Amino acid sequence: MDKEIDTEKNTELAGFIDDNEPKTKWAAKASVFTNLFSNVRYTYQLYRALHPEDEETTVDEITLMTIESHMLNQQYNDLGFMVGERLIILAEAQSTWSENIVVRVLLYVVQTWYKYIKKKGLDIYAEETISLPVPELYVIYTGTKKDHKPEKLTLKDSLFEGIDISIGCEVKILYDGAQGDIINQYIRFCHIFNEQVKLHGRTRKAVEETIRICRSEAVLEEYLEMEREEVIDMMLALFDEETLMKNHDATIERKGRKEGRKEGRKEGRKETTDLLNYLWENNRGKDAIKASEDEHYLEQLLEDFRRGNLSNK
Repeated sequence: MDKEIDTEKNTELAGFIDDNEPKTKWAAKASVFTNLFSNVRYTYQLYRALHPEDEETTVDEITLMTIESHMLNQQYNDLGFMVGERLIILAEAQSTWSENIVVRVLLYVVQTWYKYIKKKGLDIYAEETISLPVPELYVIYTGTKKDHKPEKLTLKDSLFEGIDISIGCEVKILYDGAQGDIINQYIRFCHIFNEQVKLHGRTRKAVEETIRICRSEAVLEEYLEMEREEVIDMMLALFDEETLMKNHDATIERKGRKEGRKEGRKEGRKETTDLLNYLWENNRGKDAIKASEDEHYLEQLLEDFRRGNLSNK
């Protein structure tokens, strides 16, 4: 049985995130991936799945972190935590596969080191060698297309066709995990969810059936029992987000054709994301959801947002 967890001790590493930096609440509302593994009980299970040989580390030695990179223009389902001097970064790759993910995790490492250096007041110009957290980089692949997928990605092979470069970066790919471990259960959860979406569409029934089947198979059973309603809300909200973006893309394309512009979609997506961030930050989640169902309401909100007329009601 897991050791009882003191949740007060296992908070985000103090000082790593500047309180003045913007928080993207819309993108982080959050996914089941980040919600599950940001619970230190399951972070610990994740660590044990990655390092079964380490029987000495305890839950209290897990330090959750927010990882981010200002060089990425959107937020992903990614996780960072420290165990002693280890910096472990786990990114999620869903149905879309891209070896560019190796760049994504490398940017997280660089940004985290930068914050660590500032936090610790380290002098990189000093004669004495500084000490940095040792990175371990993983991608958990929850898609179903596993043909010709590598065990690891390297910056050298993925982006530079094997040419020797000065920067080394290796990312291990997790496809299944060991039978019954937390990685294996999460991937099985994703596969069950995808199967139910095919049967029931992007509906509440698909989400509820996913939870029912998972609990009957002892897949994330404890988590889904404790967080059932929150999981349902998160997954339905993600459905709404996808619908909203598709609807807005269609609107932007129509306007672009009328005005002879081809760059409208990219500009429109950024504007919509900024609006959604504002709504969620100001407790107007219901308006964000309504906008996903009503194109005219979305356009009304966008017009008010452009003019600075949105209230915090």
